[in-house]
Amino acid sequence: MLIKSEPDEIQSFLADASNMPGGHASRVVFPESTEEVARVLEAATRESMPVTVAGAGTGIVGGRVPLGGIVVATDRLNRIKEIVKEERGGRAVAEAGVRLADFQSAVAVQGLLYPPDPTEWSCYLGGTVATNASGARSFKYGATRSYIERLRVVLATGEVLDLRRGEVRADASGLLSIPLASRRSIEAQLPSYHMPQTRKHASGYFVEPEMDALDLFIGSEGTLGVITEVETKLLPQPENVLSGVLFFKSEESLLAFVREARSLSLATRERREPRGMDARALEYFDSEALKFLRRSYALVPQWASGAIFFEQETTAATEDELMFAWLALIERHGALVDDSWFAL
Repeated sequence: MLIKSEPDEIQSFLADASNMPGGHASRVVFPESTEEVARVLEAATRESMPVTVAGAGTGIVGGRVPLGGIVVATDRLNRIKEIVKEERGGRAVAEAGVRLADFQSAVAVQGLLYPPDPTEWSCYLGGTVATNASGARSFKYGATRSYIERLRVVLATGEVLDLRRGEVRADASGLLSIPLASRRSIEAQLPSYHMPQTRKHASGYFVEPEMDALDLFIGSEGTLGVITEVETKLLPQPENVLSGVLFFKSEESLLAFVREARSLSLATRERREPRGMDARALEYFDSEALKFLRRSYALVPQWASGAIFFEQETTAATEDELMFAWLALIERHGALVDDSWFAL
């Protein structure tokens, strides 16, 4: 196992995209297996040594910035172990240090889709699970949690959990009992707060009645253990995607467009209508964002006070019908088609 301690060798692991100052650590270790992570954490606990887990460093809240102790870097946990195509999608097994962009590319070659799409694709897969990452496509597909089937997690004691969805659940009183290989178990009484009923939020440890133990670790920000391996659910790759950036003169027109696009999309899903309008992404750009973009893209209209980016999955059979449906909606709410951008 590689260990670095020279200041110039570990400097890049003392910061992340947040640019938060003050990071310091005695050394950085680079485990190449779950077993090596377990040995590092067991020793650190025995010595009362603080541990910071380092992913790709793309986070903007300082989560990777160490304040003493050692850093466990997941860079060398970078193998995609398995991609399996099944009748209605598939599954994949990968280590925590696999870059999301590489993972997305590998499953796409098999005609499959891993729906979570956080803004920064250079992040590591383990980091997306630890933060329950979401992105533009979460309007249709939800956040990372919906696609995680199994995790390997190393606890601070060095004990390894192998949790598969559906195997361990909290009881009706909110007591969660997780069995360990040592034949003891960890018992936790879940808090009684209620999670926001939204597709995207970051509101503490996930809690719901009779919840799956797996969900406690998803979105826990690395505070409960080190994720070393992930098994994901995959969907069939869509045939085509219609996308567009729509510019609006008024925020009122823009919001009215979004309300109707959302309503139509949700109705399509409720009816399970394969030919209906169903946005997989609806992203908002306000006037300040457009002002920033104009520095590099002169084609952003000067009159625009806001914009919406949308995506709609299509097939050869539905492409024309859906394109005309979107154009009608766009014109109905005052976005100028000639000034907007489209791709298929």
